[in-house]
Amino acid sequence: MQAQAGWSTQRGAPISKVPTILTCLSRRSATLFAIRRVPRQANATLTLDTVFIDGADLSVTRSQQRYDRLGPKRFRYVDLGVARGFEANLLVGEHGLVLRYEHLFERISSD
Repeated sequence: MQAQAGWSTQRGAPISKVPTILTCLSRRSATLFAIRRVPRQANATLTLDTVFIDGADLSVTRSQQRYDRLGPKRFRYVDLGVARGFEANLLVGEHGLVLRYEHLFERISSD
């Protein structure tokens, strides 16, 4: 029997509903991000003004994030605002969908 493709948390717990493309969900918040806007040249960086929406009370806070291109499908996320100090490596697929978000989630492949 072949493994079925799907999504799981970093700890291996299955995620039954995949969030909207380019949306990362955590227990208490949702952060929208746009990797496709990072310039394609090596070592490119994009800093974005963003909005952080706390899922618990729906409060809205202005924030800032940076995306550094590490390779054709690899990025580094750096939070410069609400979660200052949080950093994660991201791996994206051919359509820009995040396949692995360090510390948060990873897509399960059927390969």
